[in-house]
Amino acid sequence: MENYTRLNWQDSPEQRLSVFRNFRIANENKPLNDCVESTLKFYSQIPIGSMSIDPYDINTWLNIWQMLHSNDYCEFNRALLYAYTLHYLGHPSQVQVGKTADAHFMICVVKDKILNVEYNSVTDSDWLSKWNCEQSYDTNLLC
Repeated sequence: MENYTRLNWQDSPEQRLSVFRNFRIANENKPLNDCVESTLKFYSQIPIGSMSIDPYDINTWLNIWQMLHSNDYCEFNRALLYAYTLHYLGHPSQVQVGKTADAHFMICVVKDKILNVEYNSVTDSDWLSKWNCEQSYDTNLLC
């Protein structure tokens, strides 16, 4: 039996898309906490390369199918992976672009959870107090 708990970036594009489909079927409409944990685990082994999108230019953003097919992930489009995946699991979210005093970020916000501030973890919503959101997009419009 195949393992649908992690995306293997070394698989072929067709295999990655198939594993993602099966992951979605296995996790669709589960509680948010379960979906967040499963999503972080699913993408935990993808390599992060050089910047492949401009976080401030939505026209450079790939959809989930393009990202999985191209296998090109950076610290910014990882927020898109999380947001798109959670959307398709039944938990629409927001993709926000902005900065703190120290750095620029692209984050996924779903209810009181923030993803993509730190690698493979959830950041508490208190972090938003130091966040300057410059752009925000709902996955209901992106997907």
